[in-house]
Parts: sequence; structure tokens; C-alpha cells
Amino acid sequence: MKRFLFVLFSLLSLLVFWQVLSTFSGYPSFILPSPALVAERAVRAWEHGKLWGHILTTLSETMSGFFVSGFIACSLAYTASEYSHVRYILSPYLIAIQSIPILAVAPLLMIWFGNGYQTKVLIAAVVAFLPMFAAALEAFGSLDRLLLLDMQALGGSRWQTFSKLKLPAALPGILSGLRVGLSLSLMGAVVGEFIGAQQGLGYLINAGKGVLDTPLVFVAIISLVGLGLALYGAISLVSRVLVRLR
Repeated sequence: MKRFLFVLFSLLSLLVFWQVLSTFSGYPSFILPSPALVAERAVRAWEHGKLWGHILTTLSETMSGFFVSGFIACSLAYTASEYSHVRYILSPYLIAIQSIPILAVAPLLMIWFGNGYQTKVLIAAVVAFLPMFAAALEAFGSLDRLLLLDMQALGGSRWQTFSKLKLPAALPGILSGLRVGLSLSLMGAVVGEFIGAQQGLGYLINAGKGVLDTPLVFVAIISLVGLGLALYGAISLVSRVLVRLR
């Protein structure tokens, strides 16, 4: 309860500071709109039915990229933990991916695959891949060797060793990487929408910027923050449940 009240108080303080700054700074509303003006613009966008559609588009791209990237990352991480030569083969490519900003790669992906839905999913997956792979690889690699030897001595099969020992032991580390990956997947989806899209919160920000509709830009950014918090809260809840069940 105290934590909730503290968050509420900090949010109200921020809104009051924002209102005072917009009132007495002397900036016009197309540069620094007031919270009341942003709220009014949000209501109009919602009533027209556009805002919800943009949110759903970004959410769909984010979750699709996250699930695709998460499955591939965890599968490759487990394979690399089992076979060291796979890890040696993948290492230079992973370092290369990490060193190249997504803003440099995204235009190429748009040229190769077009600016459709699948390209936004691909960008979201690429951005989220490395943290999830690294976390899963570390989690699978930190398994207690004595437990593994005990499992082998008891005659456990490869599947039994994976499902009864390796996966439960690695689960907390994997889930930690998935939480980071989900946030990055949202960022990747928005980057793809910035570069070329007709729908989504990134497109909405670009559209508002193009006509100096700054309140609409604020509405899109606030919606993006709310979506990110909701996704993080959801995956944190799922993580707690899975860790208890393991």
C-alpha cells in the first residue's frame, strides 16, 4: 500500500510540475502542451477508434517478435551449452550483431522484405535475440555438474535430464533474459514503425510530428510507456508463477 501511494504521489507531482512548466514557460502548445491538452487529445484519438488500433498493432508485432526470438534464442543456447563447437561458431556472429545498431540494419531489412507486418516482427526479434540468448546460455552453462553426474548415474535419458534437471535449474536465468528481451522487442517494433509503417505507435509519433500535433506525439509516447509497463508486469507475474512451479 505504501509503495502504491508513493508511486501515485510521484505521478501527481510530475503532472503538477508539467502543468506549471507548460503554463509559465511561455512555449506554445505545439512545443510543450499541457497535461490537460494531452488528455483531451487522447480522448479524441480514442473516440475516433484510432488509438486502440495502433496499440494493438504494436502489441502484436512485439509479442510475435518476442516469441519467435525467444524460441530460437533458448534453442540455440541449449545447443551451444551441449556442444562447445556450436558456441565457437556462433560467437563471432553474435558479436557482430551486438556491434551494429538496429537503426543501421532496419533499412536493409525494409529493402529486402518490404515494410509489411513481417518486417516489424523480424526487427523486433533481432533486437531482442542477443540478451535472451546470452541469459539462457549462462543459465544452461551454470548447471551443477554433480547433479548432472547423479542424473546420469541414475540412468536418466537425455529428455529426462533436460526436463527434470537442466530446464528447471536454468529457468530463473532464462526468465531474467526474457524480461529484458520483451522490453527490447517493443523497442524494435517501434523502430520498424518509425522507418516505414501505416499503423502502430511508432507511426503515430511520426504522423503527429509531421503535422506539429505535439499532443498526439505525447499521447503515443504515454501509450507506449503504458504498454511497456503492462508487458513487464505480465511477464514478471508469469515468471513468479513458473519459478514457484519448478
